[in-house]
Amino acid sequence: MKKENGLTLIELMIGIAVFAILVSLAAPQFTNLMRKQEMKSQASLLKSALAYARNEAISRSSGVNLCGTTDGVSCSKAKNWSAGWLVYVDDESSTDQYFQSGTDTLLKQNQNKGNSKLSLIASVDVIEYNQFGELDDDSANVDLVVCAAGTTDAEKAYLARTITVTPVGSSRVAAGSTSCP
Repeated sequence: MKKENGLTLIELMIGIAVFAILVSLAAPQFTNLMRKQEMKSQASLLKSALAYARNEAISRSSGVNLCGTTDGVSCSKAKNWSAGWLVYVDDESSTDQYFQSGTDTLLKQNQNKGNSKLSLIASVDVIEYNQFGELDDDSANVDLVVCAAGTTDAEKAYLARTITVTPVGSSRVAAGSTSCP
């Protein structure tokens, strides 16, 4: 008698069922991994913008500011930077710290078009570096918190990244935050 190689229909259905169970168990963990990577990526992007602004302030011997923006051409004058941010050289002749296209020089912009999965909340509406690369208002640290939108409070705290800018201008990223909206 000749031996048949292959799978029966029952064996194939059992294999597919086991595979479906494994995928359904792994999917939530994969989603959390993707969100965590998004938080890390956004925090890294913002940290590099802070380093860029600080370096430009030192090399130009001039004030360089960062602010949140909703349209990519003006400061939003709010602490919610979720839509993006601007890096610009602040013209010292103006008393206004916000970006003015006629007098200030735009160095860099970042817009998070369509990325409603993230929220970025700053403790100030403008971060100002002086010509020495220090914060212009050196009384306290400035915190920027990157949060995952649409998750539970516990998940937000776990996934969040906090970027802290010290009065001397250096910045660091830490995992977790309790101040996600």
